[in-house]
Amino acid sequence: MHRGTFIVFLKDENDKLVVWKSTEFNGGMGLDNHGKDAFERLKKVKKLSDFKQMIIDFDKDFFDYRENEMCYLADEKHEPYIDEDGDAFYDYVQENNQFDLFYDTSYSSSSSYYVKNLSDENIPIICSNGTFIIKPNQIIVTDYDECINNIKFSFDKEIDEKLGIEELETINYIESDEEKQILDNIIKTLEDFGYRVDIITRNGVKCGMEFEKWTSGGVDMIENIEFEDFRDLYDIDSIQRELQDISNNFSVDEEIDLHREGSDYRKAFTIEESLKDFKEYEKDLEDLATYFLDKYARISKENEKNKDIDIVDEMFD
Repeated sequence: MHRGTFIVFLKDENDKLVVWKSTEFNGGMGLDNHGKDAFERLKKVKKLSDFKQMIIDFDKDFFDYRENEMCYLADEKHEPYIDEDGDAFYDYVQENNQFDLFYDTSYSSSSSYYVKNLSDENIPIICSNGTFIIKPNQIIVTDYDECINNIKFSFDKEIDEKLGIEELETINYIESDEEKQILDNIIKTLEDFGYRVDIITRNGVKCGMEFEKWTSGGVDMIENIEFEDFRDLYDIDSIQRELQDISNNFSVDEEIDLHREGSDYRKAFTIEESLKDFKEYEKDLEDLATYFLDKYARISKENEKNKDIDIVDEMFD
């Protein structure tokens, strides 16, 4: 069932940005169905009263839920909704002036989101494939937490050009201190295995890494990890799985065949030398996949210890 939710940003009486959400509509909310009408209606919305009326009309035309409250002021992480059992729920989080509307797609179950900026500010929205700016009166459309404005595809179907969904500017994602430390520890761990690391950036977010090492024989080997959801870059288990896949998929025979296509390589290496060289590199990859987590834990612990020492030193300076 293709669910969909509408969201608008606007200013309250204190000139603070607030988020309003519609009820979740269940069924046919993709851009190839009711979502096409949803987008056209949202383009005409100029203020909160328009938004509330649009949701009522949309419900009447397609769903007939007739709920008492079709829209609500969304809860921010710092001021969550607390249910009768004491459980906390929130709809979005604002960190470093960037908004994450899709903090938990298992809880926020809509397949499609239609988000409009009714404020007078540029608003950065954190999506799984980048951090996108919606300017005043612009709309961002997402598949779950992936912005589709720029890729022009929704659930692998090309978006109808007549809808006129605008491309959005991107901005750099601001990492939390914890994310910075995790990524720094990952890089240091890979360097400890003898790799040189370069970070891959897409749409303003760090989404992967390229790491390079020379074999004993002098062959430049480059491995690549890139995630569709950039947040996986800060997840150690995701990194470990990727490293294991790289190790499992490495083929000595394929590397020999590939490199021996070049005449310079054939002059420099006999087949026996190639076999020995790539066997050693295969062992390097196996060691990386096997011992990465242990070495990461050790480096993380050392960095925490050094941080505590620095804090103590600052106290006595």
